[in-house]
Formats: sequence, structure tokens, C-alpha cells
Amino acid sequence: MQIDKSVIGNETLTLLGESFTCYKVTWEYLNDPAYEGVEITDWISNKGLIKRETIHDRVTLTTQDGEPIDGNVQITETLILKALTIK
Repeated sequence: MQIDKSVIGNETLTLLGESFTCYKVTWEYLNDPAYEGVEITDWISNKGLIKRETIHDRVTLTTQDGEPIDGNVQITETLILKALTIK
């Protein structure tokens, strides 16, 4: 599997009463159809990963018997920093 990452800009996030200047980084899965429709974006500061957003834009709902239900769903997962301790 090949994953390319690109910095698409800078963004400042304010979490826990602190501002973090971050690089906004996107992931691109290459040559792997299993990951088509998956988008991952990271916000990385000099303290490390501050936020990650994963979008699954190819989810098909099914019944309990495995029969597809009409329509697709987009699922978004967001991981956000809740505490920070620097040693």
C-alpha cells in the first residue's frame, strides 16, 4: 500500500484554552481500491498530532441478512486532543 501525504495549508486550532498553529495534511491512498472514498486529514503542530478527521464516503448500509439498503452513507470520525502533558 502506498500513502502520499501533502501539506495543504496552515490552520490555527484552539483547544484546551491553548492555540496550536498546525500544518493541515491530507492522506492519499494510491493503487488500493479498498481505500477508495476514504479521506484522512491531520492537523499537526510542533507538539504533535492535534486533530485527525477521517471521512468514509462509500459506506453501504445492509439489513441484518446482508441485503443492501438503498442509498449510501458518509461517516465522519474526528479525533481531537483532550489533554496535553509535555515532559
